Amino acid sequence: MSQLKVQTITAIFGIILIVLAATFAPILIPFRIALILLALLLSFFLLRGQWYFVRALQNYRKNERSVGAQLFRKAIKTKRLFPSQRAGAAWALLRGGDIETAETVLTDIAHNASELSSKRLAQSHLALVYWKRGQARRAIQVLEDLLAEGYRTTNLYANLGYLLLESGNQERALSLNQEAREYNEDSSVILDNWATYCYRYGSLEEALKASEELMKSAPSFPDAYFTRAVILHASGNTAEAKVLLQKAQEMEFNFLSTVSPDEIHDLLQKWTNENLKASEENALTMSL
Repeated sequence: MSQLKVQTITAIFGIILIVLAATFAPILIPFRIALILLALLLSFFLLRGQWYFVRALQNYRKNERSVGAQLFRKAIKTKRLFPSQRAGAAWALLRGGDIETAETVLTDIAHNASELSSKRLAQSHLALVYWKRGQARRAIQVLEDLLAEGYRTTNLYANLGYLLLESGNQERALSLNQEAREYNEDSSVILDNWATYCYRYGSLEEALKASEELMKSAPSFPDAYFTRAVILHASGNTAEAKVLLQKAQEMEFNFLSTVSPDEIHDLLQKWTNENLKASEENALTMSL
């Protein structure tokens, strides 16, 4: 059992004893009130990390991410979070763009956590830090090493599948993304990677089928709608492709999104201009 777990259990036990003493001991009411207040103060001091962490999660669920991020930072500073909680907080901060704090926390967990599961979780998150710092090869190697050690999660497969696609390693991208689909065929990110692979290296027919399957999974991230739109445009269905790009524009982006609002805006504008040009040429042809 870790030292933090022992301290937490001890703190809870001590607080319970104080409350019991305040409730049942034959002492004056003012002393009872003082003991209860002491228990409350002690509980907040010893468990403040957990309190900040829970509050942060509540704010994230209400989409108040800036407040949630501040609470995650406070929770981390208390040094009274379990490694898995610290990794979760760092992941949330990374998605919000605080790469410095995320890297510091995740590196510490990867090097110093006693639980192997926490170490591996931190390492898998660190891979995305490396990617965002322009070290894609290092990120791929970290994830490949974890895979070789027997570590399997949907996020690992999703992230490694994307990075391999971007690396241009067609053979490895194929084998990994096939393995990823076998591991979790319902993951929207894994389906997105597969649709992208089919579009780049397979046939347009395969890409259309894969991206249709992707849409059936009701993805909640803009990258998926961008993928489907690009494939539809390639098939000649520009009208529906533009609708999907417009939907992607309205969705929430984060620091780890693989496509930006500007990229979507520029592509949408490009397709609109292409349509206008084609319409003008058709009008000119008909007038001759």
